Amino acid sequence: MANLSFEPAYPFEATLETDGRLHLSGLPDDEAVQGKVVQVLAQSQPFGEAWAAEYRSQALLSGAAPEVVATLEDVQAIPVPHWRRFQGEVQGNDVTISTGALSFDGEEWQPFPRVDDAREESRHPAFALSGETVGRFFALQWRQGRIDIEPDPPGELLELLESVVQALNGDGNAAWKERHAVLGGPVNVLPEAKRSTFEVRRLAPLFAPSNPPFARQYGFEFWPLVPLEYSADGKKWLKYPIEADETEADAAPEVAAPVQAEDDPVKALSALLSGESSDDEDGEDPFGMLSSLFEMHAAPVTVHADGRVEWAEGDIDAEHAEALRQSLRRTTGAGEAALWDERMAELAPEGWAGAPVAVRMQVMKQLLSAAPGMLDQSYAPTAVSLDGVSWVNLDPLFGLGDDEDEEENDLTGGTHG
Repeated sequence: MANLSFEPAYPFEATLETDGRLHLSGLPDDEAVQGKVVQVLAQSQPFGEAWAAEYRSQALLSGAAPEVVATLEDVQAIPVPHWRRFQGEVQGNDVTISTGALSFDGEEWQPFPRVDDAREESRHPAFALSGETVGRFFALQWRQGRIDIEPDPPGELLELLESVVQALNGDGNAAWKERHAVLGGPVNVLPEAKRSTFEVRRLAPLFAPSNPPFARQYGFEFWPLVPLEYSADGKKWLKYPIEADETEADAAPEVAAPVQAEDDPVKALSALLSGESSDDEDGEDPFGMLSSLFEMHAAPVTVHADGRVEWAEGDIDAEHAEALRQSLRRTTGAGEAALWDERMAELAPEGWAGAPVAVRMQVMKQLLSAAPGMLDQSYAPTAVSLDGVSWVNLDPLFGLGDDEDEEENDLTGGTHG
């Protein structure tokens, strides 16, 4: 009989604060194992104002409010739990969360609110409140991947917009063609280019399930406006057969229709991108808030044994740079020889005595502003250098591997700390 090997299973409890501070118990003192839990929570849990909006929405949809909630002041008067507690298990690369609870004081716990009656949304006029408009941006994407956006978005909004445009249009030929068909384009046409306009808003105070944006990321909502267009040759443009909902014409005449019918192409595309199935019984997750409001954006950094920290110019905002350097040095022991050797020796290739002289890590960029308290536990090492010149790839813990071109580069040209 062949020998069978099984990955050990580690039950855990994780307590998450609104600002992103995380407390883990039950796991071994293993950064790889703990990092997997951190990544799942960072990807699935909203923080700050996003958590406040999501909890308040779920509380109202559960029927917990006896009085009608109509104004922004009414919404803000709804208290939001500071603590979230999860229990689950890590086995190999799989993280399973089985139960969740909420607490206002960290002592008394209650279950997440559940939606009992979808009609609760129509009872509260505050669900119609929208977030502040940041701007409207025109996006042109070519099948090969190039994306042009006008006018220039402020700050890191450019990166977010590019990711949302790519999600709308499809990444790669197969997805590009699939999105084209979902939006009602002729199946015998493979567009050479697609163009769209997005209205970007700050988060609404409540998340209305009957009229969701196409995407929510980093505290922004992205609303595609009609018409959405495609071109077979990059010259002649045709409109996708999507029209604005007549019932919404006065409030937002250009915004694509709120999802209603099962065969609505916008709903089908949204469900496809979010991983939901159109035949789900209620579309509700076990805890009422695992909707993955944030998409992961990772930046590669290089940490040296002597304490130097490098990243590509423009990858990290200046306001977060020093906090990131300190976190990386604290986590790796960089700058303190004994501590570095102790923590980094386990990353050395088999047969190599001692610790590498440098390590490449992936930084989850949204944690820099949304949850800096989780940074120390979130890094994913991707490669090590034994001589400061050549690199040895590590198995990526979180699917954040370096591409081939990057691996061939030396250590010059980065931003140094």
